[in-house]
Amino acid sequence: LHVTEGTMRAAYLAEVLYGAAQNQLATFLASLPISATTVIAVVSNWARTHTSVNMAQYRDLWLEDSELETVTPDDALRLIDGTTAVEIADCFRLGTLAATDDQERIDALSRVGRALGILMQIRDDCIDFIESPQEISKQPFLDVANRRKKMPVVVGYHLAEPSDRAEILSVLNEDLALPETILRLRKLLFHPAANAYLAGLVRHNLDLIRVELSRADWTPAAVARLARFAGTDGL
Repeated sequence: LHVTEGTMRAAYLAEVLYGAAQNQLATFLASLPISATTVIAVVSNWARTHTSVNMAQYRDLWLEDSELETVTPDDALRLIDGTTAVEIADCFRLGTLAATDDQERIDALSRVGRALGILMQIRDDCIDFIESPQEISKQPFLDVANRRKKMPVVVGYHLAEPSDRAEILSVLNEDLALPETILRLRKLLFHPAANAYLAGLVRHNLDLIRVELSRADWTPAAVARLARFAGTDGL
């Protein structure tokens, strides 16, 4: 919506979608034999997630207008943490709330969801540079063409050699609709230091999932399934 409709229309349409989802959630909760305490917990969690996502989306717009030199890898990670990570954590928390009132398990599964959300978004940011829409099930290069400060661009720039940083900035100012320009940019961004950083983030979050699921008595196969789901099992 942000790309096709513009910032303001996208913001209002997003509010409409959130409102519709809240109405559906209220209807669903009313049909369940659950306590008022659980209903309050679900609604409160939904409200916190809504707030976090909107704050992060606002920051995303601010980062679009910022110079790449001023946007750090931590900024890009905080953006993921406030959007996809919190949304997936919300799904895990709500599912756990429906099954138990054990706060320790609820928090543990929420942390699993957060780590999984980070893994999913890192993967999504990286596959934006694959030129085949059929292979990635979306239009490639949209994020970089729209000057989004996504993880591969930010990490690739900040961990590049000084001479390559200058070239990255130069390529970003060229016509990013040309496949040859994108291919040059991809080669510049996905260098060994950047790849090692991204792979380290993947390993860190997979380790977090393993720890939390081991505490919850889940089998190692569950971790493997989540890794496959996030598309990070090959890293």
